[in-house]
Amino acid sequence: MAFLKARLIIQSAQKARISILAFCCMWPCFAFDIEQALLKSFPECRLELKTQAAPDQSQIYPWFHGKCEKHDSVAYVRQELVRTHPMVLVKKVTKAHASTWHVIRFDEPKKYQPTQDWLIAQAKKFALGQSIDALSGATMTRRAVINAFEQIKKVEQLVPELL
Repeated sequence: MAFLKARLIIQSAQKARISILAFCCMWPCFAFDIEQALLKSFPECRLELKTQAAPDQSQIYPWFHGKCEKHDSVAYVRQELVRTHPMVLVKKVTKAHASTWHVIRFDEPKKYQPTQDWLIAQAKKFALGQSIDALSGATMTRRAVINAFEQIKKVEQLVPELL
């Protein structure tokens, strides 16, 4: 019921900021991270929060449609736990189907944080069905990244083709 109320708030919202606030009410752990993620992924775009239900209606997946002057984009935000602290990943897909990945939040020690190059390389391997390389000394980070890739892939398969 709370989800339906939040969905109505989102549908009637006139500005993206209101949508972000509604999203944060639904998932409080994202409160600060989601705003940072969206500002980084969609500079100067109008954002729209959308949701997609799993075929069996067991889960609701959030995603964002960015309407920009030059092009539209889609962003998927995923939070995973690494040991006991959150890591927030954002995948942005542009009209040319180019993907970029950003680590928005990583509260574990810096030495365990995946680099941008490692993320991009592993995302390509994951898309091809290949195994993901080990991240020296960061097995839990690797596992969290794999979980995020899998969840984002599920959402991408459910989301209608917008671009």
